[in-house]
Amino acid sequence: MLTWPEEIPDDRDDIERSGLFDKVRVKRCVWRVDYTTEQYIDLLNTYSGHFAMKPVHRTTLHTEVRRSIDARPDHRIRKHYVAILPAANLINDARNVSES
Repeated sequence: MLTWPEEIPDDRDDIERSGLFDKVRVKRCVWRVDYTTEQYIDLLNTYSGHFAMKPVHRTTLHTEVRRSIDARPDHRIRKHYVAILPAANLINDARNVSES
C-alpha cells in the first residue's frame, strides 16, 4: 500500500487540542536512498524484527532479497524516508500552569 508523505498522520491535532501551544506548523522532509544488495542486507539487519528472526529464517530472507535485488538492471533498491517535524509556540499561560 503506497502512502504519500502528506497522508502520514502527524501530531498537529493533539498539539492544538492540548491548549498549550499556538501557531502549530508541521514540516515534512522526504528523501531517498539507493542501496546495493549488501547495503540493503546490512540495513535489514538493523531492524529488530529481522534481528530477532531465527537464523534459518533470516538466511532464507536474505537469499530472497539478494535474488530480487540482483535481478534488477542496476542491482539496486530504492527506499524512501520521511521525517515529520511539528513545531509550535508555547502559550504564555501554559508556563504559568506548569510552574504551579
